[in-house]
Amino acid sequence: MSTPKIVANVNGVIRRPVDDSPVVSSADSLWEGFALEQYYTPLLTEFPDNIEFSGHIIAMIRCREPVRFFYRGSDRHERRVLIPDGGLGFCSSQPILKARQVGESMTFPLFIDNTMMKGVCEESKGSREVELIQRNGVVDRTLQSLLSALAADLESGCPAGRIFGESLATAIAAYVAVNYSVFSPRFAEYRDGLPKQRLSDVIDYIQSNLNRNLGVAEIARVAFISPYYFGKLFKRSTGQTVHQYVLDQRVRRAKALLSTTDTGLSEIASSVGLANQSHFTTVFKTKLGVTPGYFRLQSRSSH
Repeated sequence: MSTPKIVANVNGVIRRPVDDSPVVSSADSLWEGFALEQYYTPLLTEFPDNIEFSGHIIAMIRCREPVRFFYRGSDRHERRVLIPDGGLGFCSSQPILKARQVGESMTFPLFIDNTMMKGVCEESKGSREVELIQRNGVVDRTLQSLLSALAADLESGCPAGRIFGESLATAIAAYVAVNYSVFSPRFAEYRDGLPKQRLSDVIDYIQSNLNRNLGVAEIARVAFISPYYFGKLFKRSTGQTVHQYVLDQRVRRAKALLSTTDTGLSEIASSVGLANQSHFTTVFKTKLGVTPGYFRLQSRSSH
């Protein structure tokens, strides 16, 4: 399952839904099942007619002044919406027959494919196929915060690997399915965490694969549970999110290598599953307050 960039059926042609190239794109990331892009939208923008997506779109507008958005959906009625800074729009497979925007903005569309959404919701009660209600100009601070965090992670180059972005995207998928879909799934609440053997299997898998760019869905499969429930149960079992736990284990292994070997920083970064030396330094300093090089000097001088 891979979603390298956002495309749509535009008048029968599979292409990007706008003519301009994105300012930022997740096309080069290893995220699976979703894609995030950032577009500059000028003062007056006419979008192509007849846009249809194969999955689900959640778009966030960032603007200095509210923008006016005009669109016609599948019911052919034109709607006029004033979208404030941080305003959100939703769409699934319903066609957008015509749309235009008046007002300058940066637009952040997040695409979640049907396979990922189904996987997130597969264990929910009374679930049916998720179809987001076509709306624009929605103000939802929780969802805005999640999307902003995902955009910030992408813009910084995903320093902690794909697991943080996938955790956020899973949370977003569950949130919009419950709050903005035609038939809202109901997620059960579990008081207990993962069974001991499943937790042990998961931890063993993480330890054995720290050198790889691990994803949430991949780890959840070890526990035979959906990514959404896995994240909840893992935190109940360990007191940490999957992302926090994996990051701590990477830093812990890096500390051991820095203290006991002369292995280069770029090689250590690779061996603990971080993209490069720069990302390694960023993560290490964020966690410990010092750079890997300084930590190595201090650990050697104390012996």
